[in-house]
Parts: sequence; structure tokens; C-alpha cells
Amino acid sequence: MPIEKLILQFGFLVAVVAMYVWQIRIRRGDRRVRQAMNERGHKPSGRPPRPIGERLFQSFLIAIAVAGGGVWLWLEPRIGKLRAASIGMGGCIVLVFLFSYAWLRLRRDPVAGAAAALAKAGDRDGAIAKLEETMNREPTAQRAATLGSLLSQAARYGEAAEAFGRAEALDRYTAAYSVGRVLMMVKAGPAEAALSRIEELRAAAPQDGGFALASAIVLMELDREDEAREQMRQGEELYRAFYQQQRVDRVTTGSLITQLREKLGRSGRGFEVKVAGSSGAAATPDPNASANG
Repeated sequence: MPIEKLILQFGFLVAVVAMYVWQIRIRRGDRRVRQAMNERGHKPSGRPPRPIGERLFQSFLIAIAVAGGGVWLWLEPRIGKLRAASIGMGGCIVLVFLFSYAWLRLRRDPVAGAAAALAKAGDRDGAIAKLEETMNREPTAQRAATLGSLLSQAARYGEAAEAFGRAEALDRYTAAYSVGRVLMMVKAGPAEAALSRIEELRAAAPQDGGFALASAIVLMELDREDEAREQMRQGEELYRAFYQQQRVDRVTTGSLITQLREKLGRSGRGFEVKVAGSSGAAATPDPNASANG
């Protein structure tokens, strides 16, 4: 057998073994996290709820994929396998892309987008005034959240917290609004009120890493760095172990991880210390303890 082929086969074997070992490590970590949650009496709340429109649209895309497969099978004996696959699955991919793009465009709030563009051009006060006027007539969650973001940039944290709270009330499906409200509450003060709110969120969805990470930021504001580090560790592990059950979106969670790593460094292993209380966000002096599609 040629040496080149032996090297290629050996490299493939090493890659397979490495992937297998990696998967074993991930599963062991997931089991450890789940066991730690059970010891604390924390029960995952399951997959996050989604709006009925989003569920119907996903079902529609699945139906397109099934139809594309049917067309492929129907055409194969007539025009050949390659051409049938190109028409059936190629057409399916194009349709899914077009409908997905249209869905994203329809979900985008034009008023919120225009206000964000105005602020980016340098007229932040004008953008805030425009959103406040529109919110009095036609309130939406996206407009409220954009207003909260602009108010935060203007260091008007109390008003920003109120705006995110309004977004939270208008859209119960987008957990990022709850995180935004907590982060503005901790800046506006008192931080204890923000801590109490994030503990409520953690108790409702103990598997959500985003809430644990937000808790870490709140604890940092309270100068409880050891507990913040533990919440950061827990947040990252929960995000990996319950990836499909996260309520906070991936962009928001990634932003929280980046902020915390800049201030605290990279995390180690979480869930090493028993915590007091139901959520573990605020415990003892020991290190314990976090839209638009």
C-alpha cells in the first residue's frame, strides 16, 4: 500500500478518535451540570415558548423541504438522478432562502430601524424623541427595546430600564428584553433590585445560561466578585449543556460572555460549591452563585 494512502488513513483515524474523545468530554460535562442542578433542586423548564407565527412558518419550511424531496423522487426515473436532484433540492433551497429572507424583512420594525439609523448618523436625541412619540401612539416591543438601547447610550439608565420593561411586557417570548432591563436597573440603582429580579428569572428558567451571566454582571456591580465568577462559570456550562433550551438568544448570551471575560478572564469549572437559596445567584460569602430573529 502506498505510503501516502497510509498517512491519509492514519490521519482520518486520528480525527475520528479525537472527535469521539471530544464528544465523551462534552457528555460527561453535561451530566455533571445536570447532576449539580438536581442536587440544588433546579428543574429545567424545557424548551422556550415560541410565537404561533414562528411555529407555523417553521412548519411551512419543513413542508417545502418535503415537497422538494417528493419532486426529486418523482423526476428521477424520468430525467435522471442528477438533474432530478438539481431541480428538486436546488429549487427547495432557493425557496427556503427566499421565504426566510421575506420573513426576516416582515419581522423588522421599520420605525425602530429608522430611529437606529438616525442615531447612528449622530442625531441620538432626535431618534429618542421620534421613538417616544411613536411609542405613545403605536407601541411595539422592538420600538421599546430600541428606545431602551438609545437611552442607555445617553446614560439615562432609569428611563432605559423602563423602556426595556415595556418591551418585556409587550413580548413575553424574547428573554433578551428581560436581560436588558436588569442590566439597566443595576446601572440606575439600587443594584439589589436588579439582583432580586434576576433571581426571579433564574428560578423560572434555571437551565438558562444567559440569566446566570446577567447575574454575574449584577454581582460585579455589588463588588461580589467571587460569586460573579461562579455565576459566569455556571452560565457558560449551562449554555453548553442545555443549548436547545436557552431562552436568552445566542447573540445576547455571547455579548454577556465577552463582557465578563474582559473583566474576569476566562472561566473554569462551575457548580463546584453548594449555594444558598433557590437560584444560587446570591448566596454566602463563599464563591457561588445570569430580536429580532
